Amino acid sequence: MESFFRPRILAALFLAVSLCISVGILSTRNIYDDEHVSLNYVHGSVQGIIAAANSTDIHPPGMYLLARLAYAAIPSPRWMALFPLLFIYGGLAVFVLSVTPLFAKRREQVTFLLLATFHPQFLMWGNTIRWYSWWTGIALTTLVVALRPREEIPLFSYRRAVVLGLLLDCLYYLNYITLVFIAALAVGILVRYSWRIWKQCLVSFLLFVAVSLPQWHAMLAVHIANTRSPETGQRASVVVSFARLIQANFCSEAYMPLQKFVLFVGLVFVVLSVVGLVGCIRWVRARAASGSLWTKLDGLGCITVFMLLYFVLVGLSGLGIKPRNALILAPLLAPVAAMIVGTLRPLFLQYGVLGIFALWSAGAMEHLISRDGLAKSSMTDRPEEVVSFLRAQPSGTCSVVETYDYLLTFTLAHSDLPHVLTLTPFQNAADEGAVPFDRASCQRFEIYFVDSQSAGLAGEADVLKSEMNGFAASLGGRMDVHRFSFDKAAAAKRKFKFIPGAAVLPDYRFVLSSEAIDALKVDDIENLQPHFAPADGRSLPKEMFYSFTVTE
Repeated sequence: MESFFRPRILAALFLAVSLCISVGILSTRNIYDDEHVSLNYVHGSVQGIIAAANSTDIHPPGMYLLARLAYAAIPSPRWMALFPLLFIYGGLAVFVLSVTPLFAKRREQVTFLLLATFHPQFLMWGNTIRWYSWWTGIALTTLVVALRPREEIPLFSYRRAVVLGLLLDCLYYLNYITLVFIAALAVGILVRYSWRIWKQCLVSFLLFVAVSLPQWHAMLAVHIANTRSPETGQRASVVVSFARLIQANFCSEAYMPLQKFVLFVGLVFVVLSVVGLVGCIRWVRARAASGSLWTKLDGLGCITVFMLLYFVLVGLSGLGIKPRNALILAPLLAPVAAMIVGTLRPLFLQYGVLGIFALWSAGAMEHLISRDGLAKSSMTDRPEEVVSFLRAQPSGTCSVVETYDYLLTFTLAHSDLPHVLTLTPFQNAADEGAVPFDRASCQRFEIYFVDSQSAGLAGEADVLKSEMNGFAASLGGRMDVHRFSFDKAAAAKRKFKFIPGAAVLPDYRFVLSSEAIDALKVDDIENLQPHFAPADGRSLPKEMFYSFTVTE
């Protein structure tokens, strides 16, 4: 009994600490571009959300409906993410509590738990309001329900088959990658149970098809079809897809590529992979010699098969270009790595690898909390520097800020600045609670044109820049320039501009050009720049890009 509970107590401790750290990361991190899209739906009707997602979006409506519920419970664009965070940790708890007891040695248990709960990629993307958190939590639970890794002789009842079918439906309404998940899971179930449970599998499949049927047309004609467009950035070549998956899981986006330490960590993973491959070949030969090659695999074996196949399928599909599409690989890598580390000799190698993983995770935590050294540039931006600058303007001076930057628009709208009028193409439903512009207190006006790296924009960026620069030139005055959010890694990041989809980043994220403006010209701004309107969640520009509309 003692040996039964001890691994679970250890697992619960790791889970609790990891959850606390994730909440800390959530309290400081930036709301990134894709999350602003989700926030546009938080006040929409259920019918409106479903119609909008199924007509134009690359994702099914599930995550937008869940975001709406989360925002209704906690009307904070940041803290509403506690719900998906608890969701993913609930699934992670089901997974680690089932798998930890399968390791007999404490070193292997600690290695597994360290990677499963503190993998940098998991910490970086596990607290978002996008589909990754919701989906990964359900997917981890689905794996345990389907594969029953803790059971020596697993049984698969019809009741379990019904539960599995419903869980797959939940995943399907969240993201199209569920189809890849189902393909890998089918093989995992086969090597776990053989063909003897085909009737139960048929029940799961038929239930899945019946419940998911209303979404199939939109899934094929809209969601999956839209992923083929280069503008969505959802798919890439097979080489790029695999390269990004390997980089994210062996090095992590919580580090800048080509850092010496993270390259060393990646090398450790490569060596472990080679050791694991050699061990796998020996295992296959031994099973073949004994005539038991095709017998069922145990819990760890079927998880390994699923993980490898899912990795291959995501890579081949091109979806690995965004490694967070395969966030589930981070905890699934843990049991495989723990098994391999447990075979290393002499013993000090095991402790050495464990120490390297601990330093890797600790460094990632520091990067994530401080918003420094991350591969995703929008997560290192510091819009609060612009807020502090505007807040420090002399009494009676009102600022008109024109920006096409998601993050800066959001930050200004939620910073309680009644003397700042923010003009933007983005009208986000979550900005309705912003403090209104108090024009009556204005004695003079200063206008700021913000030049920034346009994350999340495609051809629209050229239109917006041209419109803003044209109005700035019409003023004819001398501009003062203010620079904020210095990115010390920008020069290094620009070396990767040859990678498809990589942004060419400036040294400063926000460059503000300003001059005094007459009060009468403030009234003309919206007429002369039809794509810009006040960031209050209600005002609409005279001309809009469809992607920026608010769901009613």
